Formats: sequence, C-alpha cells, structure tokens
Amino acid sequence: TPCAAESYAVRTPEQVYLSACATCHGVDGSGTDPEISGLDLEPPDFTDCVFASREPDADWVAVAHQGGPVRVFDRMMPAFGDTLDVAALELAMAHIRTFCRKGAWPRGELNLPLAMFTGKAFPEDEAVFRTGASLESPGSIQSRFVYERRLGPRNQWEIVIPFASREDAGGGWQHGLGDVAFAVKRALYHSLDQGAIFSLTVEGIFPTGSEDKGLGSGTTVIEPFATFGKILPSDGFLQAQVGAGLPFDRDRAGREGFARIALGKSFVQGTWGRTWSPMVEVLAARPLEDGATTH
Repeated sequence: TPCAAESYAVRTPEQVYLSACATCHGVDGSGTDPEISGLDLEPPDFTDCVFASREPDADWVAVAHQGGPVRVFDRMMPAFGDTLDVAALELAMAHIRTFCRKGAWPRGELNLPLAMFTGKAFPEDEAVFRTGASLESPGSIQSRFVYERRLGPRNQWEIVIPFASREDAGGGWQHGLGDVAFAVKRALYHSLDQGAIFSLTVEGIFPTGSEDKGLGSGTTVIEPFATFGKILPSDGFLQAQVGAGLPFDRDRAGREGFARIALGKSFVQGTWGRTWSPMVEVLAARPLEDGATTH
C-alpha cells in the first residue's frame, strides 16, 4: 500500500515517523495530497490542534497497530502491527504530538469516562441522550438530550433539553418538557504530566416545564459549579463537582449546595478492544439555610 512501512534501523521519534507515516501524512504532518499518495481520501491534518488534541495516545496507537477499522476509521489506514511493534508506534506518536504547537488544548487523555451525575471538566463536542426511571411510587421516567459544542481550546457551551413523565396522585401520568438548561464552561487548568484538569461552569436553568404537572420549578435557577478530573494509577480516575443552585424566586425553589464524586477504573477487553469503566458515585446536597440537613 502507499503507506507501507519501510525497514528502520534507528528508533528516534522523527525517524520512525518519517519511515512509516510521512508517505501519507506528510513530512510536516499536514497530510499528503491524495493525487500524490494515490489515496481515495485526504489524510487528517496533525498540525490542526482541533483534531489532534481530542483523542488519547492509546487510540492513535491502536489505529496504527490494527488499522483504521479498529476505531471505526477508514480501511485505507493500514495495520502496521506486523511491521512495527508498539514501542516503535509510540515513538512515532511522540513525534506526531509535536505538530500541534499550541499548549492551550487539553489532551484527550484528560477526557475521563462519563459519570451518571458528576460533571466532566473536559470541554468537548458531544451529543448524548440519557434516560432513567423511578420504580417507586409515584413513578417517573426522565430523559434528556444534551448537546455540547467546543469553542476554541478551553471553552464549551451546552444545552440540555429534558423530557419527563410523572405519575400523579390519581394514578394518571403527566408528560411534557422539563426545564431547559444552557451552560458555558471554561477549563482553567490542565496538565497531562499531572493528569489533572479543572473547569468552571455557569448554567442557567429556565422555567420551560409545567410547574402544575411537576415537570418544572417555575423559576429560573443559576447553577455555578467547579469540576475536577484526575487520572489515577492503574487506569483509575477521580472526578469531582461542587456547586450551588440559586433560584431567582426563592418562594418556588430553595437555594442548595451540592457535591458529587465519581471514582472508577477502566478495563480494556484484550489489547485493542472495548473499554469498560465501572465507577462508584457519592452525591451530597444541602439546602443553604440554617439548620438544614445534608443528604
């Protein structure tokens, strides 16, 4: 293939990259013109930090070792596993990382697994649909669509559209839209060497849901909160969130402080398979008033 690796006698990052990758991806990492390389598609631009910072090294090495389909990329990306060992591919990866010269972009290793309740510190582009049900009486089914969009290296905006069904006192069900939320996040600190990332977020929750049906609070609520992520040894991770809910109308909703912690560990099926990340979350909330109880 056009990207077939040549034999190599030295194992410096640049020389491994030049011998194995430059034919398709270019000496400078910006990609070779398909008319020159003979490819049917344009290779990604490694100098583009928007692209190059998103994924962890482990996924890049998996694609290089096993070929594009191992991470649902094009089959034109061949497997180098029979030619280059993992150590050599990691050297090539080290050189690829030098093409994005802007350190403001948090690395993909800091994009820790999504918890059920605890917020993430990493800014990203993502669309998520989540749903859950309460089996206690009165029953409820709550779903929400979350859309997140990155703005530059450190910022993100997010919209949350909830839908709910709740059992009323008469045994019937009420259905409808809940309180829509809009949030802006900024990563204030990130360090791959320290394995840590810290962000601040301000979220506005608006009274779009019916208060009479129990689907909304009836008032706008502002939620400022901080989120922190930490990579732990042996593929472990810690995520924490601390914040407060501050309603405009305190007769409709009370002020509340909250804290959430998620602790987990990731497991990979085989060497290149799926990743599973079981975790335990601890949630705490306390009304911001004298004599209140912490739950």
